[in-house]
Amino acid sequence: ALFVQDDWKVTSRLTINAGSYITATGDTAPTGTGNYILDGKVGNRGQGALVRVALGPARGLTRVNTSGLRVSTVVVGPSTLSGNSVLLDAGGDLRINDKAKLTATNLALGSNSVRFYPTTAGTGLNLTPLLATQLAAAKTLSLRSATGIDFADGAYTFGDLTVDTPSVSASSNGDVALTTGVLTFTNTGTGKLVCGAGCGAGTLSVTAKEIDFNVGTVSLASFSDGVRLKVKDGVFYQAKGSVLDLGDAPVSIDTPFIGDRSAANAITSVSPTPSLTVTTAEALVITNAAKTAAPASAGAPGAALTLSGGQVSISDADLRATAGDLTITSATGLSVGGAAILETPSYSKTFGDSADSYNVSAPGGALTLTATSGDLSVGSASVLALGGATGKAGALSLSASGAVNVAGAIKASAPDGGASFKLASGSAFDLSAFATAYGQVFNKTVDIHSGAGDLSLGVGRSLKSGTVKLVADGGLVDIAGTINTSGTEGGAVALFGAGGLHLASTAKIDAHASGYAATDTRQARAGDITLGIGTGALAVDSGAVLDLSAARTTGRLVALSRNGAVDYTYVQADLGGQLTLRAPVIDTPSGESVNVRFAGQQTGARAISLEGVKSFDLAAIADSGAYTGIYVDNGALILDANESLPHFSNFLADAAQGGGTGTVAGFVQGFGLSSSYSNLGGLASNAVFTARPGVELDYSGSI
Repeated sequence: ALFVQDDWKVTSRLTINAGSYITATGDTAPTGTGNYILDGKVGNRGQGALVRVALGPARGLTRVNTSGLRVSTVVVGPSTLSGNSVLLDAGGDLRINDKAKLTATNLALGSNSVRFYPTTAGTGLNLTPLLATQLAAAKTLSLRSATGIDFADGAYTFGDLTVDTPSVSASSNGDVALTTGVLTFTNTGTGKLVCGAGCGAGTLSVTAKEIDFNVGTVSLASFSDGVRLKVKDGVFYQAKGSVLDLGDAPVSIDTPFIGDRSAANAITSVSPTPSLTVTTAEALVITNAAKTAAPASAGAPGAALTLSGGQVSISDADLRATAGDLTITSATGLSVGGAAILETPSYSKTFGDSADSYNVSAPGGALTLTATSGDLSVGSASVLALGGATGKAGALSLSASGAVNVAGAIKASAPDGGASFKLASGSAFDLSAFATAYGQVFNKTVDIHSGAGDLSLGVGRSLKSGTVKLVADGGLVDIAGTINTSGTEGGAVALFGAGGLHLASTAKIDAHASGYAATDTRQARAGDITLGIGTGALAVDSGAVLDLSAARTTGRLVALSRNGAVDYTYVQADLGGQLTLRAPVIDTPSGESVNVRFAGQQTGARAISLEGVKSFDLAAIADSGAYTGIYVDNGALILDANESLPHFSNFLADAAQGGGTGTVAGFVQGFGLSSSYSNLGGLASNAVFTARPGVELDYSGSI
C-alpha cells in the first residue's frame, strides 16, 4: 500500500506514471479485514490519499472529521494495477487514464465526486466507457464520493456494488439502468444532497440480487420521473440510521422481503439496532410479482422500518421490523393486498453453551398504519402480525381520515399476551364483527375511535382486555354485550358517544378486581368506568350491570419471615373503581339538568360522580367584548385571570355581572343538578355520590 499525507499548506499528489506495474504476488495472502480509518482529529493535517494493491480481502478507507482539511490528488497514468484487491482513494481528485488497467476481484475507488462521463477531463473521478467496462469485471465494486455519483444515460452492469455517497443522479435528466449482484447504499460522509423542486427528471431502474442499506442518508431525488427497484432475494437493513430519500419520485419496489437482518454481533454493547426510512412525496408501490417466498433471515430486536409516500400500495411482500417499529404512512390512501405480511414479531435467542447460556428476548413491536387522507384497507389474504412464539405481543395502530377496512388476518397471539389495538377511523366501524374475531386477543388495551356511525356491541358479543376505550364521534355508543377488564387489578373502561350512549338490559361492564394472593402485600384496585355523551341521551337500562367491585373488602395481615423471625404487615382492603357519568348541562327555566337516565345496577363503586359539562366558545366570547381577561392577540387566545376593569367581569375569575353563568366562575358557583337526581335510579342517595361541574374551553388556535 502507498499512502501520501497532505501538507497542511500545500495540496499533495500521488502519481502512478505511465508504464508502471504494481502487482500483488506471494504465497500467503494477508488476512486483515475492515476499513482503514483516516481521522482528522488525531493529528492529520490533510485528508491524505491511499493506494492499496493486495492479495488479501477487500478493505476500504473511512474518512472522519476531515472537514476543513486540505485534499489530496491521485493520478493514475496508462499503467497496470493487479491484485485480489485494489483500492484507490483520494480526498480530492482521482484521475485515472482510460488506458490504465485495473485488474482486481475487489475494486474500490474514492474521490470528492464520481461521474460516469465520456472523457476523463474534469474534477473528481471521471469514469469513461472504457473504465466502466473494467469496473464491470470486478466481483465487488465500491464507489465512494463525498458529494454524489452521477451516471450518464445508459445501462450499466456490475457485480456486487457499494455506493458510498449522499446522492445518485443522472447527468442529463435521462434514463439510467443498473444491473448488479448485491447493491449496498451507504453514506459514511457528512455530505447531503441539497436541491429544491426540479432536482432532476430522469428515471432509475435497478435489477439486483439483493439490496442492503448501511449507515447514512442516500438521495435518489434526482430521478423524479420514477425509481424502479427489482430485487430478487430481498431488501435488508442492519445498521442504525439508514435513509433512502426519493424526493418526489414515484417509486416501485418489486421484492419478496424488506426487513431487518441481524449482524454477526447484533447483541453487543457497541452494535446499534437497525433502522431504515424510505420516503417519497409520490406513489410508493411495493410488490412481489413472482410471489417468491421471503428469505429465512435472523432479525435484530428493536429494528425500525419507516415507509412514507403519497398513495402507498403493498402487495404479496413481507415487511418486517423485529420486536421494533414498523410504520407506514400515506398522504392519500394506504392499501395492503395479496399475500402481504406486515410483521413486528417478538424475539428470543439463547447465547453461550449448555454450561453457561443466557437468553435475550424482546416483546413484539408496534405496527402502525396511517392514511392521513383517504382510506386504509387490508385485503383478505394479507396478514398483520405482532405476536410471536415467545414473550409478549406488540401493538397495532390503524388510522385513516376515511374508512379503515381490515379483511385480512390479525395475528397478535403470544404466550404472555400483551397485545394492544388502537383504531382511528373517519368513517363507521363494525365493533361487533371486531369483537367476534378479536374480542379475546388484544388483552392489554383496546382503543377505538370512529368518525361516523354508531359503535355497537351486540348481544352475546364480548370484548376482553386490560383497558377499553370506545369513542363514537359521529353517532352513539350502543352496548348490548359484555366489556370485561376484570383481573387481579381491574382495568379502566371509557365510553363516549357524540350522539348519545346506551347500555341495553343485556349489557355488562365488568371491571372488578379479584385481588392479589393472601400472602401478597399489594393492594388491588378495580377499574374506573366513565360514560359520556356530547348530545342526545346517556341511558342505562334496567338489567344492565356495572361491576366496579373489589373482591377483598377487608384488610389483612400478611406474615413475612425475616432473619428467622416472623413480622406482620397490614394491607388495607382493596379498592373499588370510580363511576363517572358525564353529560352536557342543559339550561332550563327551572335550572340546570343533564340528559342522563340510569336504571341499571352498579356494584362496588368507591365513588360515583355525575358531571355536568358546560362548553365555552372562547373565540365568540373574546369577540363579544363582554368580559375582561380574554382576548385574541395575533391569532393566539390570551386568558388572564388577574385582569380587571370597572363594570366588567373577568371571564375566568369573576361571577357574571348581575348573576348568571356567563363566566367560568359563575357557572361553577351556581352549579346544581338536583333536578336530574330522580332519573338516576337511586344513585344520588348513595353515600359516595357527588355532582360536580365540568368545564370545556373550545378554541381552534393556540392558547
